Amino acid sequence: MLWSEQNYESSHLVSTLKRSVIDESQVINLTQMKDLKYPMKIVSDFIWGHDPIEIPLLFQATWQKTIEEKNIIYLSSNDGRIGILNLNTKDISIDSNIQQDPILTFDITKDLKFIYTGGQNGVIRMCDGQELTQIAKLEEHKDKVNKVILSHDGAFLYSASADCAVKMWDLNNSNTCLNLINHEGSVEALDLSNDGNYLLSGGADCYCYILILIPEVSVLGTIKACGEISALKCSDKKNFVVTGTSLGVIEIWKFGNWELMRKFKSKDKILCIDISLEEDFVVTGGFDKVVSMWDVKLERNRIQLTGHNGGIRSVFITADQKSLYSLGADSKIMKWKIPKFEDRFLLKPRLTVKEIWFSDANTLLYAYLSREIDDKKYEYSIKAWNILTRDEVINFKIIESSIKFYQKSYDDKMFYVIHKISASYYISEYNLITGEKIDEYLLGKSKICSFCVSPMRNYLFIGEILKIKTLLLKNPENEPSNQMIPHTTLDPNGKMFHVFNHQMYHVGEVIKIICTPNEKYIISIDNVNLIKLIDVELMANEDVKNQVKGISHFFKEQMKILDARLLKGETFIVISAEDVMLWSVQKRSIIKKVANRGFIKINYSLDSDYIFFRTHNKLEIWTTKDFSYNSFIQYEDPIDAFHISTDNKKFAISSNNEIAIYESPLKMSTIYVSGDGSRKYDFFRYMRKVIDDTSEEYVPGFDDWIIEPFHINSLHLYAFYNYDEHLGKALKAKAPFFITAHSHSPLTIALKYKYHNCVSVILRELRVRFETNPYIFLSLENCLADLNRSGFDKLHILYKVLLSKTTNNNMPKFSEKKLKSQAILQSTSFLPNKEDFTAFMNFTNEGNSINFLQTFVKLPMLAGTSESIKFLKGLDSCSNVHIFDTPFIQVFLLEKWNNVKWIPYCQAGVYITYLTVLSLYTVYLEYIGFLYGLLAVNSLFSLYEFSYIISGKLGYFKDFWNYFDQARINSLFIYIFLIISGTMKHKYWFLALILFFAWMRGIAFFRIYKPTRYLVHLLITACRDIAGFLLIWFYSTVSFSLIFYALMPQQSDYFSYVTGLYNINIGYSNKSGYGGLDSTFYVLVTILNPIIMINLLIAILGDTYKSMKENRVENDARELISLILEAETLMLWRRNQDGMAFLHVCEENLAVVENANVRVKRRLKNLKLKIMKINSTLIEQEVGLLDIGQCLKVRNTDMSKLIEDVENIYKDQ
Repeated sequence: MLWSEQNYESSHLVSTLKRSVIDESQVINLTQMKDLKYPMKIVSDFIWGHDPIEIPLLFQATWQKTIEEKNIIYLSSNDGRIGILNLNTKDISIDSNIQQDPILTFDITKDLKFIYTGGQNGVIRMCDGQELTQIAKLEEHKDKVNKVILSHDGAFLYSASADCAVKMWDLNNSNTCLNLINHEGSVEALDLSNDGNYLLSGGADCYCYILILIPEVSVLGTIKACGEISALKCSDKKNFVVTGTSLGVIEIWKFGNWELMRKFKSKDKILCIDISLEEDFVVTGGFDKVVSMWDVKLERNRIQLTGHNGGIRSVFITADQKSLYSLGADSKIMKWKIPKFEDRFLLKPRLTVKEIWFSDANTLLYAYLSREIDDKKYEYSIKAWNILTRDEVINFKIIESSIKFYQKSYDDKMFYVIHKISASYYISEYNLITGEKIDEYLLGKSKICSFCVSPMRNYLFIGEILKIKTLLLKNPENEPSNQMIPHTTLDPNGKMFHVFNHQMYHVGEVIKIICTPNEKYIISIDNVNLIKLIDVELMANEDVKNQVKGISHFFKEQMKILDARLLKGETFIVISAEDVMLWSVQKRSIIKKVANRGFIKINYSLDSDYIFFRTHNKLEIWTTKDFSYNSFIQYEDPIDAFHISTDNKKFAISSNNEIAIYESPLKMSTIYVSGDGSRKYDFFRYMRKVIDDTSEEYVPGFDDWIIEPFHINSLHLYAFYNYDEHLGKALKAKAPFFITAHSHSPLTIALKYKYHNCVSVILRELRVRFETNPYIFLSLENCLADLNRSGFDKLHILYKVLLSKTTNNNMPKFSEKKLKSQAILQSTSFLPNKEDFTAFMNFTNEGNSINFLQTFVKLPMLAGTSESIKFLKGLDSCSNVHIFDTPFIQVFLLEKWNNVKWIPYCQAGVYITYLTVLSLYTVYLEYIGFLYGLLAVNSLFSLYEFSYIISGKLGYFKDFWNYFDQARINSLFIYIFLIISGTMKHKYWFLALILFFAWMRGIAFFRIYKPTRYLVHLLITACRDIAGFLLIWFYSTVSFSLIFYALMPQQSDYFSYVTGLYNINIGYSNKSGYGGLDSTFYVLVTILNPIIMINLLIAILGDTYKSMKENRVENDARELISLILEAETLMLWRRNQDGMAFLHVCEENLAVVENANVRVKRRLKNLKLKIMKINSTLIEQEVGLLDIGQCLKVRNTDMSKLIEDVENIYKDQ
């Protein structure tokens, strides 16, 4: 079934209340899911549907029998009870105590009339199936009864006991007992074939006996298992028999000839077994507390259903083969939806697999194999398979035996081996397509420690002790060749190549050499962990030093290098026992360094989008976009070799000399959970609590699990369900942070649903991670616009980090000349490159100190793209004004303005022309030529405004100046029409109106020039701020004019009073004509309007100026944004282009700009302090020596006196 947004929405409401079961085999159509809620809903439903149903029991059950037709389960217990569980209500409807000792086994007749139980005392009890009361006892066994089974017709009962006996009871003949067979140990397992003709018993003696019951009982066959048989089952179609042992071994035997077909291994004793109707998989349970599914036909990896906290005592597959029930010693029954086995198939070359790879040349899977034929003697071969047909298509032997090193060519067409004959080394080459040996060449007698054939087969690099020998492979005519071409023959027994270079580079054995795809550089590693970058072209002259860079990190730390690879010819990846380092060949600097988590090998996809770090039995998947860890895949068996197909759709993994081909999770179209398969259901159980809003405790073990093809992990689910505490803890625990297949990061999800706490937690933790992982912000490029719109209160703190000092420590520190301004470059490369700035400056080893900055996230730098316009609109609407003070926004706007300012400049030029023509027409009114010139320019403006309306849509009408444009353009068209038609009577006032609109609109173009941009914004803001004042002023003017008109109506018309009051308002006073009550009102109006109102206006404008001055940076930025937006809105042809880029900035290092004399004085002062300190130390030492001398003098006096006393004593004697 193809699952898309359309049929999903039509069949299910997007609600957490209604769930649907999403099957693992359903094909997911990602292209039809545009909205975030649909993939999140499907993922939630998938998790919800695969989390098993738990049914807690009130007693510890020992066995179960499911009656599907009635939807009930019969249960036995350790305390001798039988209960009936109703699966609809999940309640035990009947519960009866049948015996005092535990019931170990029971069976029930098809009509549910009778139940037969077996227990510790060897007694089999016959009970009523409805009342659950004892009817009779069957007493023949001498020890506990481990298993009872009824024949399909209910006529016979078969029992197995610890007394080593298997008995048959004739229930229709007074329960007559017949002893069928005796084992040499306790009989633990018993099964009856589906047709009722065969009875199978297994015991502690490791034997399984197959008895044929018709026409008479006899032994059909015997199976010898590898351990004590604790469970067994015969398949319904009698194709095989499954035995489970106390050692946890599951063995599958062919029915009839009893040959071993398959063998699986669990961790502990097997207690129960069931087999699917199609006989394609087996289900087992045991003391390991896991329900295991084993693939019988294709031997795919087992599925482990975890959730029980005690041993599994019974498993049962439902008739529809969609579910299974398990009974555990933890007093609960679990119902599982039967999952799909992971797609894979096995190749069994039956030889030791040394290397595997998918060929880009012919889409085959190759394996380099070996076989020991004698003590320390091996033979080697290469095989290849068609992975579509699974047929072996290539098989050839490598003739050489004592092979030291091997390598395939970069185009997968050739295979090279270096071998040793006597004291000489040779290289042989084979054609991987035909299997033919091309030739063999002598390399000499010097010890070879490694080798590398360059990608274009121009060079052969040989690692020796201390030295690297470079041999030229291309032919004399310099023509491309598919095989090695020798230049000189130095030995009659072999051909030898021309030596291109032979120099000393290392201090030990050169154990690995890697060549860049363009053959410009090689990277070499020696056994003391020194790494060298060497220029190949400079090898032609041995007098020239061609070592470009040395990497001594691992040498200093004395850490053994385990593996190294070159990615895209640019990123060098090396792992040691403790560290993983990614190093840029172009930038000559470390990209990233992290601790080694048990990695031993490196692989990468052919498109170089993914890196695979391999441990003993796990693959860690990293993305090369930001060199970050995404997820992992855990395997039960150790990984000997690994490779991924050229289209990223297949994984090949070698283990135990078998090669398994898997569907790659990177390109899956069905749902796949990437993680540790043994904990898959623990993951479902935990995430279901998150989905159901019942999760109280964060579990860290599932942070790096991914659900494909949506590429969703726990962080996305935490953000979607608003678990801010879980988010914070997961991010602190270094949970992978990345975008989904629909480009949603946890941050974009939190922003979309306005989960403020989640947004705050994510940004806080990402800033902390940035200190050790500068690539962490790369996933934010698609949510910066949303962050701007959100106006997040700490957004400016993030923006301060996003433009910081570069992590490329190899950038120059000084320039020859002082920088006049910042040098800004756009680049698709994360790290800045020295060569990119050489066009702007010359770098030196001393001089003017400089700094290099970089943005740590890509920005929409191409003008006119939808992302650029979205980002600018978000900036314009951002309520956090502090972001405009950050260098990040300032540099971004400056670069954007430099890219589009030619458009407003052109507009300004045309508008100046328009004003000039309009002015000339005003002065020389009779010259009709100016009128036609105005018509042409006005038509051009109207086309521009029309295109702006089409591209900007409703956004056009949000700009204040566009209303002036419409008034100016339309009024001029009307004026020209009326003049040309001769119907204009009062043209002067109409022309004045046009002039007003034209010159007012011209003010907007002063925004282009930075010094006047602020003044234009100040003017507009002042006009807006005094709107209320003007209303009150107008109100007072009208009111007083009416008062004076009422007092003196005969002097003039009403309009004269209005103009008179206006003159008073602006300070022109004339008291003539006023008297009496008129004078009182005159004084009142002169106090209110000219004095109070004008001072009020000054106060308002003062506040406006103060506010504008405080927010000058913000206001300037917003004006600049409006100009950039207007220009970019017109660029319709760029809407769907990708214009994301990093910004690299070079600026003067003001922190170290210091006067030379000050530096000298400071150094002299420090030197003086050091001298004084040394002098003080010497004085202290001198005093100490004097004290020692005085002490010795005293001691000497005492000693002389003591000697004198001793002499006197001797004299007295």
